[in-house]
Parts: sequence; C-alpha cells; structure tokens
Amino acid sequence: MENPEEEAPETTPEDHPASVLAEDGPIPQEEQQLVQLQQHQQHQQHQQEDDEAELFPSYCNPAYKMPSEIEVKVTLASGDYYFPVLVEKCTSTKKYLGGYRNKKTGRVYHHGATQTPTENKKALKDVSRLRNRETQTYEERTLSVQPYREAGTQMERVDLLLDSQRDVSKMAREYFTSEQLLELKIRMSIFIQRCWRGYMARCRANRIRRSNIEFQLKQIREKEQSLKEMQDKQEADMSRRLHPRTNDDFAIMYSELDTWRKAEVAKIKASTSVGEERNAAMAALLAEETKALQNIQKLKIVANRQTFTSKMGQMLELMAKPHKWQLSGGEVALVQTPATRRARELLDLYEALNKPVANTDARLDVLLHVKWTVLEFNTPLTKDIADLADREGDLLSRGRPIKSMERLRSRLSNLFLEFLETPKYNPRASDFVGRTGGKE
Repeated sequence: MENPEEEAPETTPEDHPASVLAEDGPIPQEEQQLVQLQQHQQHQQHQQEDDEAELFPSYCNPAYKMPSEIEVKVTLASGDYYFPVLVEKCTSTKKYLGGYRNKKTGRVYHHGATQTPTENKKALKDVSRLRNRETQTYEERTLSVQPYREAGTQMERVDLLLDSQRDVSKMAREYFTSEQLLELKIRMSIFIQRCWRGYMARCRANRIRRSNIEFQLKQIREKEQSLKEMQDKQEADMSRRLHPRTNDDFAIMYSELDTWRKAEVAKIKASTSVGEERNAAMAALLAEETKALQNIQKLKIVANRQTFTSKMGQMLELMAKPHKWQLSGGEVALVQTPATRRARELLDLYEALNKPVANTDARLDVLLHVKWTVLEFNTPLTKDIADLADREGDLLSRGRPIKSMERLRSRLSNLFLEFLETPKYNPRASDFVGRTGGKE
C-alpha cells in the first residue's frame, strides 16, 4: 500500500487557518478539527441569516435582534435631529397566550403579546403546574371485595353437564349507521309535522264551521226576534186601538180619526160636484165620524172605570198590609194593628160583594155580614147600605134573575167603597184619603 503521507501535498499555515501554531509548538489534530467545525457552523449560520434576510422583509425578519439602544429621528421646521432611546428588554418568561406549532420545522408561533405593563385587576391563576405529570397521574390501589352475588362462566366439557333450559339465544340485528338514524329521524319528523299540521287544519276547519253555524243561528234568531217584535208591536197597536188605556192611546185614536176624516173629505171633493151630492156625502161622513167619536168615548169610560178599579184595589191592598218596623239587628218585623185588621176585614167584604153570584145562600150570607158591619155606625150612609142589602136579599129570596139586579149591586158596591174610604169607619183610610179623594 502507498503511504498517504508521502502523497499529501505540502500546505502552509495560510491555507489552513485552523492549524495555528501555538507558542510551544503546533496544535494537536483533534483541536484543529474542533476549531474547523465551529468555523463551519458559524459560516452556515451567517449563510442562513443572509438567506432569511433575503426571504423575510426587514420588519418581520425572525433573525432580527433588538439592540439595547436605538436612535429616534425627529423632524421639525428647523431641521432633523436624532436622540438615543434605551430599550428595556423583558427578562421574564414570555406568557403563553396560545399559538400553534409547525409540525414540519418544529417552530412554535405564539400569539401576540405586548411589553406595555398593564394593571391586573384580579390575581392571575398559577398555571405553572397545571400540566404536570404529578397532577395527571392517578394513584391506583388494589382492594379485594366479596360481592353479594357470585357469577361466572362455564363452558361445556366431557365431564360436566350444564342445564340449558333457561338459556336464551339472541341474534344481533343489522347494524344501524348514524346516516340511517338521521334519515329515520328526518322521516319521522316529517311524519309528525304532517300529523300536527293536519290536526291544526282540522281544528281550524272546525272553528270556521262552528263560527259559520253560529253566525247562521244568530241570523235566524235575530230574524225571529225581529218578527216577534214586529208581531208584538202590531198586537200592541191592535190592543191599543181595541182596548185603549192611557191618554196616549186615545190621542193616537183621535189623530188617526182626524187623518181618516181629511182623506175622506179630499175623496169626496175630488169625486163629487158642488151641490146636493156633495152635501149628502159630507152628511154621511159626519155621521160616521160622530159614531166613531161615540165609540171612542165609550172606550174612554171603560178605561177610566178599569183604571179607577185597579187604583182602588191597590189602595185597599196597601191599607190591609201590616206595618214594617226596622229592628236593631237589621231585620224587618211585620206588625199587625187593629187598624190593619179592620182594613183587611173590610177589603174581604168588598171583594165578596163584587164577585159574581154563584150561590144564592152564599150571597145572602155576604149581604147579612155587610149589613151588620155597617150598622155599627148610625149614619145616613150606613142606613142606605143596609137598605140596599135588604132589598137585594129580598129579590134573591123571591127568585128574581141576577141580571135584573146589576144596577142595585153596582150602587151597593159604590156605597160600600165610600164606606171603606171614610176614616171614621176605616181608621187606616186616613193615610190614603188625599190620594183618592175619599169623603167623610
């Protein structure tokens, strides 16, 4: 083999800077290799920095290091001047505010943070030991426990017989995926929505149908009510014309009679000429008007009699009512006095006198009772009432017809009513004399 030392060319110290001679002699070969490795790494680092300087802009070059002092330029009207600014670098550990790591290069990129000191309003949580092995490791221990119910599994073998009567065979169903479950949920949701919308539609249709029926029934009721009101009004008008009661009823009759007369006069003047024919027609119209006025006057007499009778009956009922006294407990007590009892007895006799005659003996008993009641007082009025009662009793005993005694009965009733209205005979009448104009 050839000796490599003989073939190696001669070199000078300038060609190999690492092979520097020491004061005592040349540097050993291992140290020369170490120095060369360091120089090579520095050369690569400078080359990398130059490459990054070309790759990144100046404001985001990761190889840039903040100096301890910088010069700040200030532009004024007089000119520009520079002044130095000292940079206080942060010596503490940078807070981790989140970020991400590049899996290919391993470089960690932190979220932005500032050096400006801020006032902490509340104490920060110490997270230095948050992700520690000691906090994430659970201490395990072994403990023997005897359960209440023992269980186990035993397979069949040659020397062992197992009872399989209560065994149940279960087969796994087809696997149901999440997509199938989502499809089933959507289908069922649509079905539920369809049922619910159908229910709401039916409810709405029922409400509309019910409202339509109620509206129709309401129209029918309103129509029936209007017809009933019209019929009642017509019946009331007819009853007012046939049986007038108040002054308004008679005023309407007089007004209608006057309207009818004017219409008839206009017809006569339009259909007849001046002379005997018109005079005869006017005389006939006057006769009809006179007859109508007589009928109205008769109705007025009947109405006045009925009004007087009803008012008189109300007055007699008030006379016969007991007094009402208010007690201290708030209750109302009904008190009968001799005056109210007397008024009730006289009212019963007056009603018995005005009843139709159904039995002669009962009528004679009433007349006898009236006679002895009025004879308690010796006055001309009581004598007239007693004489009339005796005369009617005599006619009844003779068998005379009831119709022939209407005038007599009417006179007897009027005289007995005057007896009732006199306070001398009926003390209770003193409270009602002014209302009816009774005589003493």
